[in-house]
Amino acid sequence: MSVDKLITENKIKWLFVISCILYIFTFRNVIRQEVSGDDWYYANQSEGLAFALLHYAIWSSRVIIEFFIPFFCKHIVLYKIVYTLALLSLPFAIYLVCKLRGLLGISLSFISVSMIPFYQTTSTGDISTSLNYFFPLVGLLWIVTIISVKNQQNLQQKSTYFSFTNVFGYLCFLLLLLFSCNQEQAALAVFSFSFLMSWDAKNKLYCYTAMGIAFLSIIFIVTCPGNANRVITETAARFPEFAGYTLVDKLYLGVTILMVELGIDHQSFLAFYVCCLLCYAKMKLTGKAIVLAVYALLVIYVKTMLKDIELEHDNWTTAYPFYLNFLMLIEVLLPFFIIFKTGFSSQERLFILLSTLVSYGLVMVVGFSPTAFASGSRTLIFSEFILILMGMYTLQKAINLKTRNMTKQSGSI
Repeated sequence: MSVDKLITENKIKWLFVISCILYIFTFRNVIRQEVSGDDWYYANQSEGLAFALLHYAIWSSRVIIEFFIPFFCKHIVLYKIVYTLALLSLPFAIYLVCKLRGLLGISLSFISVSMIPFYQTTSTGDISTSLNYFFPLVGLLWIVTIISVKNQQNLQQKSTYFSFTNVFGYLCFLLLLLFSCNQEQAALAVFSFSFLMSWDAKNKLYCYTAMGIAFLSIIFIVTCPGNANRVITETAARFPEFAGYTLVDKLYLGVTILMVELGIDHQSFLAFYVCCLLCYAKMKLTGKAIVLAVYALLVIYVKTMLKDIELEHDNWTTAYPFYLNFLMLIEVLLPFFIIFKTGFSSQERLFILLSTLVSYGLVMVVGFSPTAFASGSRTLIFSEFILILMGMYTLQKAINLKTRNMTKQSGSI
C-alpha cells in the first residue's frame, strides 16, 4: 500500500470517528426533549379525532398531525421512542438518496444529520413543534428515498408485483405520504420532487402516487375552513397590512424573507451549499477562491449593515435600501451561476437547478401567510435540509471525480 493511499484511508477513518461523535452528541441533545411551551396546552386536550376535527373547523388543516400531538404530549416515553427511531433512520435514508458510497459516505450522512437545525423544531414546544416540522421532514426524506429506489426498478411481473412484501411496502408508503403531506411545506416539497423524479423513472407508480396525494393534500389545505379563520385572526392580531396585499406584494414579501432569513440570518446552509458546488465546479483554484471570497465579503458586509435592523410587518418594505436588497439577491442567486460551471450532466444540472428553486420556494411561500414574522426560523428547516442534501450529493460527485482522476494518473505512470 502506498503512503498516499494509507494517509487517505486514515483521514477517512478519522472523519468517520469525528462524524460518529457529532452524531452521538446530536442524538444526546435532541433526545432530551420534554413537555414545554404549547405542549402543555395539547397535554390538557382530549385524545382522538374529536380534537383534530375541532381544530380543522376553527384553526388548522393539520388534522393527522394534531391527532397525534395530544397523545404524545401525554406519553413522553413513547414519543421519545418514536423520535429515536426517526433519528436513527435519517443517516440510512441520506446515504441512499444522496448516493453516498463507502465509509466516507457513511461519515457524510452522519455529518448531514448533525447539521440539521434541531433548535428550530422546539421553538413553540418540543413535542408539538417536532411533530409539525421534524417528523414531516423525516417523512419527506423517506418518501424521496423510496421513490428514488423504486424509480430504478423495472415493473415486475404481475405474479410478484402483488406479493405481500410489495403490497405492504406500498401501504406503508401511503401512510407516510398521508402524514407528511398534512404539513403545507412538506406537501409542496413532495409534489415538486415526485414530479421532477418522474421524468426518467422506470417505475412511475410511486411518483404518481406521491404527486396525487400531495396534490389532494394541497387542495385540502387550501379549502380548510380553519385555515381561513386563522388567516383572519392572525392578520388582525399580527399583520393588519396583510389584508390589503396583492399577489405581487406577497411574492415580494416571500423574496424578502428568502434573502434575509436564508441569505443572511441563517446563511450557513447556503454557504455550505455554495462551497460544495465550488468543489465540483470546472474552475481553476484561483477562480474558486475569488468566488468564495466575494461571497464571504458580501455576507459579512450585509450582516454588518443589517445588525441594527429588525424586520417587522410594518417596516419590511422600507427597512433596507435598494443596494442592500440587490446585494442579498446576488447572494441567493450565486448557486445558480456555479451550477452551470459544475460537471453535472445536462439532466443532473436541470434537476439540481429545479431542486434549488424548490428549496427557495419553500421559504418564499411563507410570504403568503400573515404569520410570516411570527413563525420564527422553524419554517426554514425544509429548505435548509434540502440544501444540506444537495450539498452532500454534489460533494460525493466531486470526490468521485477526483478519485477517477487520481486512478487515471496512477495508471498512466
